[in-house]
Amino acid sequence: MTGSLEASPDAPRAFPSLVHLLAAAEEADARRPAFTYVERGDEAVASRRLGELLGAARVVAARLQALTSPGDRVLVVFPHGLEFIEAFLGCLLAGVVAVPAVPPQDRRAAESWAAVARAARPSAILTPKSVAPLVEGARGPGILAPVLFLEDVLAAEALPWRLPALGKDSVAYLQFTSGSTGTPKGVVVTHGNLLHNCGLLREALDVVPAGPLVSWLPFFHDWGLLGCVVFPLFMGMPCYLMSPAEFLYAPARWLKAISRFRARISCAPNFAYEACCQRISESEKASFDLAGWQVAMVGAEPVRSETLERFTASFRACGFRPEAFHPSYGLAEASLIVSGGRRRGPPLALAVERRDLEARRVAPARAASGEGARTLVGCGHPLGDQRLRVVDAESRAPCGPGEVGEIWVSGDSVAAGYWEQAEETGRTFGARLDGEEGRFLRTGDLGFLWEGELFLCGRAKDVIIKAGNNYFAEDVERSAGRSHPSLRSGCGAAFAVEAEGAERLVIVHELEFGCRADPAVVGSIQKGVFADLGVLADAVVLLRPGSLPKTTSGKVRRQRARTLFLGEELDAVSSWRCW
Repeated sequence: MTGSLEASPDAPRAFPSLVHLLAAAEEADARRPAFTYVERGDEAVASRRLGELLGAARVVAARLQALTSPGDRVLVVFPHGLEFIEAFLGCLLAGVVAVPAVPPQDRRAAESWAAVARAARPSAILTPKSVAPLVEGARGPGILAPVLFLEDVLAAEALPWRLPALGKDSVAYLQFTSGSTGTPKGVVVTHGNLLHNCGLLREALDVVPAGPLVSWLPFFHDWGLLGCVVFPLFMGMPCYLMSPAEFLYAPARWLKAISRFRARISCAPNFAYEACCQRISESEKASFDLAGWQVAMVGAEPVRSETLERFTASFRACGFRPEAFHPSYGLAEASLIVSGGRRRGPPLALAVERRDLEARRVAPARAASGEGARTLVGCGHPLGDQRLRVVDAESRAPCGPGEVGEIWVSGDSVAAGYWEQAEETGRTFGARLDGEEGRFLRTGDLGFLWEGELFLCGRAKDVIIKAGNNYFAEDVERSAGRSHPSLRSGCGAAFAVEAEGAERLVIVHELEFGCRADPAVVGSIQKGVFADLGVLADAVVLLRPGSLPKTTSGKVRRQRARTLFLGEELDAVSSWRCW
């Protein structure tokens, strides 16, 4: 391979970039399986060996090198599939900055896509012909980059490829987050960030030999891209991919793929495990063999102990073991993972007094199942050589033992900042602590350390203050969601708005498909939330199924829901308010 480095694949973080690591891996074994695309959970419809994948990526890279300059941005707009990986790696091999973007399939997606394109200012847009009409339809003023069709690039006469001058500070891609606010922000992820975070993932998973891995997570999210595309390449493990839409349509296909391809690793947010409990029949379970599933990672949203218990009970007969659960914590601004790690038993669940927690203190609950208790799931220990601190956000001083604060992180996985947003970068990535050198990333997440384990409490900006008391949005949403069978699990948002001189609690929640907006549902929400938390909502809005704003990873976008509520733009079936 022209320009490749000789270095041991056993020391991957010694490479200056992911491109150099892949060059060495290809020289070692070009025929090793890389990715297989799966449909219906058991049918392998396409596959790439490492040499095939990198061969196609080099063709793409050579074409990009002829049309762009090092450091230019290239928008990568693909449906879920192996072609996306060829295009993404082609950008990295060209020395340009990949910008994965969701195909603009509807009005909201088109608006988001256009916002990303305007912010990134790409020199080219790489896409398959099937997506071209969507791209052209979403173009707006100022988006003038030429469109390259992957099919044409791969079919054209190959151009010479040059190994780009890359180092650990070279930007690999921009991870634009849909986030909880309206404007997407591009997290600048370097090759050094990638290699370091893959090392943390390897420590967290601790699976030898590595793989196989099964994933349906979208490539436009940090977990789907770094965790399920880059990391398998880093480790040399075979990876089986399926569409997110397939999982949403039939969760059984995910577990079928884990069983069929003997996956050792698979990962998903909490809602996915909950969906499996609710939507997989006993007859479907009969064919599953989950005994080989060693690492079932859970993250990207609050991990609920009751979900883990239900999943274990539902699939124990299939061979699933509770110690396979690996709750973890991470965020795009830290590349991906921050805490996690193996343990010899099931995840650690800690019951704490709710009122103490809302006052930013930690005290073990007197009764684990009492109304005043809240059970939190540990998200492992801080990984590698990172520094993780729990900080009082107002004084910016470290919290003492048993105190809740904002989680700050420092280390080589922390991204370089937000793309062309110097002020926001300084505010988020430039925090400092007295007595400690270096800068910290302010995550915006609240939590505490207990016996070395990290526990999360919620987002700082999602704490609701009502009548002088603090309430975590996740607690309100959980109480509301389980109050009536007509409500979709995991599809509610709670937030505060200012109205008539007071802070008001608003709950919006999707109805289940086929359910009507019975007035009793609003009453059940009020009763459920009051019984659990001792507070009443000031407004309740029932939404059509599938209309609650969420990120690509399935997180509820509370601040976006709040904006839509204030603008009376929610897709409401019924609503009530007291002002």
